[in-house]
Amino acid sequence: MPSIQEISAWSLDEIRGEIERLLPEDWQFRDGWDQNTLCWFVCFERFGEAPDPVLIWEDSTSDHRINLLNAFGHLWTKLQPKPQPDSPWSRQQELTAEHVRQKALELADPEDLDPDEIKSVYETFRGK
Repeated sequence: MPSIQEISAWSLDEIRGEIERLLPEDWQFRDGWDQNTLCWFVCFERFGEAPDPVLIWEDSTSDHRINLLNAFGHLWTKLQPKPQPDSPWSRQQELTAEHVRQKALELADPEDLDPDEIKSVYETFRGK
């Protein structure tokens, strides 16, 4: 994987080339200028058993380069391996306020702090 600095120096054709290189076989990448919205668009479509392609992802902005980089980043992240189920990066369920509240209630209270120990730490840093 190239560095962020290298990626940011790519030309539009280099970005397109990297997208085409990473593109799965049954996917198609399109980009261009949309005259109706006056923006640059990018999209990924998949060809399957249906006669028409299925839209996977699309984006549009006023900056063509940023739009192509967004498409590259989207495709690159989609192709990364999924974490194992026991990995801390694997989502077990949707994160909601209720879930966080419940987890917080399960945590044990910390031990009480010794006031003399706290006082000694502050006195050390104050130079007393």
